[in-house]
Amino acid sequence: MVVTQEGCTFRSSFVGIAGTKHKVVGTVNGSITVTRSTLEGCVTVMKATVVRNGDRLNMQFSETNGTCNLPKSFPQLRVWQLVPGSAP
Repeated sequence: MVVTQEGCTFRSSFVGIAGTKHKVVGTVNGSITVTRSTLEGCVTVMKATVVRNGDRLNMQFSETNGTCNLPKSFPQLRVWQLVPGSAP
């Protein structure tokens, strides 16, 4: 996942399971919104918090808008690890 930052706001995107695309917009050590789009075109908006912990970025999801067969309550943790040599 490549992250770009403008001031305190960051943006990113990644492809998840089965080609599901995720667009991330948020603030460092704050809240984020993830827009998730399936290959079939179903869109879900997810809310989470993000915290940098050393060389890790922890995303703690809390809820969705309840579309695309995802529950509104969505407690899920995703952890991203910095790959050595990948930082600009």
